[in-house]
Amino acid sequence: MMKFFFFILFAAFALLPTLNANDDCCDQLANDYRCGTFSIQNKKIKNKIQRRIYFGNDGRPQNQLKFDSPNKLFTIHYDTTGVHKVPLSDKDKNGVPDYVDSAAYYAEIVYKNQIIEMGLPDPTNDSLGGGTLGYDIYLLDIGNGDEFPDSNGIQDPGGMYGFTINDLELSPRTTHPRYTSFIVIDNDFSPTDSARPPGAKPFRVFKTTGIDALKITIAHEFNHAIQFFSGFDDFGFSGIAEMLSVMFEEVCFPEVDDYLQYTRSLFKTPDQYSFATSNPTNGYRYSIFFMMLYQKYGADFVRSYFNYLKMGINAYLAIDLVLMKYNSSMNAEWMEFLQWIYFTSYRALPGKYFSDAPKMPEISYTSERYFNSPSETFSGEASTYQFRADRIVFANQFPLSNDTLTIITSHIDSISAISQIQFKDNFVHSIIDEPKQGYNRIFINSASNYYYKLSSTRSNTKSILFEISGVNTSPLKSTYPNPIFTSDTKYVYFPVDEMAKIGESVELTLFNSNMIEIFRSNIPVSIIANNRVLIFNLEDFDRTRNLETGVYIFNSNSKNGNVLGKFSIINN
Repeated sequence: MMKFFFFILFAAFALLPTLNANDDCCDQLANDYRCGTFSIQNKKIKNKIQRRIYFGNDGRPQNQLKFDSPNKLFTIHYDTTGVHKVPLSDKDKNGVPDYVDSAAYYAEIVYKNQIIEMGLPDPTNDSLGGGTLGYDIYLLDIGNGDEFPDSNGIQDPGGMYGFTINDLELSPRTTHPRYTSFIVIDNDFSPTDSARPPGAKPFRVFKTTGIDALKITIAHEFNHAIQFFSGFDDFGFSGIAEMLSVMFEEVCFPEVDDYLQYTRSLFKTPDQYSFATSNPTNGYRYSIFFMMLYQKYGADFVRSYFNYLKMGINAYLAIDLVLMKYNSSMNAEWMEFLQWIYFTSYRALPGKYFSDAPKMPEISYTSERYFNSPSETFSGEASTYQFRADRIVFANQFPLSNDTLTIITSHIDSISAISQIQFKDNFVHSIIDEPKQGYNRIFINSASNYYYKLSSTRSNTKSILFEISGVNTSPLKSTYPNPIFTSDTKYVYFPVDEMAKIGESVELTLFNSNMIEIFRSNIPVSIIANNRVLIFNLEDFDRTRNLETGVYIFNSNSKNGNVLGKFSIINN
């Protein structure tokens, strides 16, 4: 039994050499290898991976020192010398490094949230498998990889935030086996830690660093411990397990928002990820589906879900059963989810949908096309519980903006998710400009007539339409706001030429007061309060370039002409 769990650890590292297959996903958008808990076994890799972690006879990692949390619920194991040493700062002079103090403190915060307040099963009595009376957390260098192979030609790639290892099986056995466990998390969450998979491009491991990364990793891995203690179903569970653990990062520490790295990649390439296919990569991203359910139904939903897991119910079926309490279903919630993912970024509505919606990106479009009278037809293939967005523009006479239709399409089939047998559905979107049976009128208030119909082979594909009717537009006269206060401004709106069309790509260039270029990008023309503007995300820009207080120059260059102007930034 113990060997089986060590293979899980080996396999977590074994997956890392494949990173180069999708550099855009891993080193630019998200770290898909942050948690090694549910990685697939791969015995062939076992002897090729150098492990920095050495296990004693009790099957536990061996650290130099240990420290109990204030209420002795947790024992933090750590080193002060060698590869695994923690940061040695000790500001309170208690003889224990502040990093270790923080791990103990935040572990009890997580316990209070998930066990006492949520009422979830308590996994902290793990001493049957070795370790101590407190639940054991080991601080080890699992983030930073070896820059060069050792004398045996073996190279540790690093790359993880943490992992949870299930230890000994508990009695009595339920439908699914229950386990004690222990947690391993990184020893410093340094911003310089890099994963170095042999033959692949190195990438920075931690999107969030330091104590913030420590906090969310404890919240994440402790929920895995609860999952093992409740009953481990290895059929269709790993993806759901990661959804839950990432959700609890946000529930316990909403100020951190590390999960947004996965939202960005999901919204950019939604066709790569299926909610119905259970694996950690999908689970990280669809944690926002569970966040939606938690936001709607609260802790009662989470408790009820874990109760079904303890009863041995399939992970996806458990969602459906819990939602019956609220006169809903997984299919119904998924259709609502498609609305939530539309109202993000500048479309976010105060007090509605995701609480972090303004921080989330706009969903990317699979296709963008203009309606060509008398009809426009396009087709595709939909996988179970995936989504795609398509945009159709209906031309109006300038300066009236165009009518714009966004169609979010998804294949809805809870049976496929429960059985983990995936089906595809071929669909066709059809739009015409004359009434016809089976078509529904869209843009009711438009001067032109348009009608829409969705057809699909299995009749499981559904769509939601978002209509933006044309309005009389005018160019913005200057940047808004101006001056720009960095502490409370996210979006800046730049003016464009008075003949610029909605959706037209315009080159925006920013210069400092010495006319040194600091930014250049093509941005589509949008409408804000009937003004044609370029929407600029100041927060994303300022993360990589510290914008100092001063006067800046902008130039928006459309095919019709340039708009040159000044704006002020106050970095407060």
